[in-house]
Amino acid sequence: MYWQMRTGDGSSTCSATVNVLSANWWTCCPSASRRLSKHLRVLRDAGFVASRVDAQRRVYRVRTEPLREIDDWLAPYRVLWTASLDALERRLDGMDD
Repeated sequence: MYWQMRTGDGSSTCSATVNVLSANWWTCCPSASRRLSKHLRVLRDAGFVASRVDAQRRVYRVRTEPLREIDDWLAPYRVLWTASLDALERRLDGMDD
C-alpha cells in the first residue's frame, strides 16, 4: 500500500511509487519505471516536487507552495464555474427526456 512506502517526512521513492502503480495500473507496461521517472523529472523541473538523493535512490516530496499558488489563482474562476455549472444542471434537469 502507498502509505506504507512513504517515509516519515512525507516523501516517497520512485521505486516505491512505481511498485504501487505497477500493482494497480501498469502491470502490462514494462517501461513504467522509465515513464514515471520522466514525469517526475518534469514535475521537479517545474517546481512541483523536490527530490534528494539517498544512496542509489532519488526520494521525491510534493511541494505544496506552487499548488497553493495555482489554487489561489483559480479561486475566482472556481466561483464562476460553480455558478455556471449549477445553472447548467438546473437547465438539464428541467429538460424533457
